[in-house]
Amino acid sequence: MKAYDIIKVITFSDQTQLVEEYGSVNPPDSVNPIHEVLQGETLLTISLRYYRNHSSWVNIFLANDLINPFELEMGSKLIIPTD
Repeated sequence: MKAYDIIKVITFSDQTQLVEEYGSVNPPDSVNPIHEVLQGETLLTISLRYYRNHSSWVNIFLANDLINPFELEMGSKLIIPTD
């Protein structure tokens, strides 16, 4: 008789829970990337990095339910919508 290890399978319906549990990860292509805010970054610079234009910052703002687009907390994690 073979011995098998019992594994625990965890599913996350919310990416925020995944980030809190495991930190920043490289998500598969079907999942929106998560960006950790660095010192001095703005939604404009993050938008330029992921979308190659400044004008898509609104997508990041709306996807993360941010209150003030001019104040990002260093170390916070932002979902970068791909759609």
